[in-house]
Amino acid sequence: MANGYNNYVYREPLLTQQAEMERKRPIKPILENLFRDKELMVCQTAHNNFMNIIDVIGGPKETQRAHELLKKVRIVDDVTTGRIMELRLGGKIKDRSRLIFATGESMKSITVSANEGFVRAARMQGIECTVFLHEPRSLSEIKEGNATSIEQS
Repeated sequence: MANGYNNYVYREPLLTQQAEMERKRPIKPILENLFRDKELMVCQTAHNNFMNIIDVIGGPKETQRAHELLKKVRIVDDVTTGRIMELRLGGKIKDRSRLIFATGESMKSITVSANEGFVRAARMQGIECTVFLHEPRSLSEIKEGNATSIEQS
């Protein structure tokens, strides 16, 4: 969806909404600017989750782009200690998200995420995360086959 494939109305309202957001505010240039001249890291948990998503619902072009992106990224071990790991589980606080954000904090890095729910829930427990929040974007290549193409203005 974030690579110019946002001109569809999908059967799934969430995908249609994200396509509309992408037409208004393309996410790729924002992230490319943020990532420019930075060392990119991903913790093992986030990498495994991302690859599982790619394997299950990624289309051929999305899969290719994911592999190209991962060539630029260093995979680091999960960090299982620190104040973020002390957050109480429940609601929007899941163990996977704790690991991802704790690893970013341990590396003194900005975590780039669309997981606004976790960030708000952490704040409610008194923990501020160092995060760049972006609008969510879904993999949509496979769903394009059942979607209606619209004209770009």
